[in-house]
Amino acid sequence: MKVNLFDIDENGAKLTKHVYTIWYLREIVSKYGEQNALKLFKVFDFVYNMNVDENPFANLPEEMKYETALRTAYPELIVDIDMDDIIIEEALQLVGDLYETPKYRKYKALKIAYEKILKEVQFEQVSLRKEDGNTAEYKKAIDFMTEAEEAMARAYSELEKEMTKTVRRGGRESFDRREGGKDVELQ
Repeated sequence: MKVNLFDIDENGAKLTKHVYTIWYLREIVSKYGEQNALKLFKVFDFVYNMNVDENPFANLPEEMKYETALRTAYPELIVDIDMDDIIIEEALQLVGDLYETPKYRKYKALKIAYEKILKEVQFEQVSLRKEDGNTAEYKKAIDFMTEAEEAMARAYSELEKEMTKTVRRGGRESFDRREGGKDVELQ
């Protein structure tokens, strides 16, 4: 289920009632001003939003998302805000905790494992020599990557379904779909 902490559209983030309810987010707005806070909240969304249609940073390796999104989307924040502020670190962690459903964590774990194997394969020298050959290990890694790709595709499909689901008042669930360029709510 997608968390609507921030109201994000093509123009950026907008403050929501959740921002004023959650102390860390409210404190960021108070301490750094609304415009800087909105930019920072957009970066938070870039870090945790896995929807590739909404997030140009979704496919980046997890360990470099925050710094890359911050540096490329809003480089002025590094000057305007103390990025080592404990409030920002705690807010980023909290936003991650709120975004991470079991399906999200499943996809993220598969993605991280895949990225690690990919990095190993990318930098591994292949040797066919009888004394120190490693083609069997290389083949195992490639087989694992194929299986991981399939598992990631299934996990992302599950996550995508979950990301379109929202809970309405009274606990009723609905799914948003796009039809003819307009959002249509199915009941």
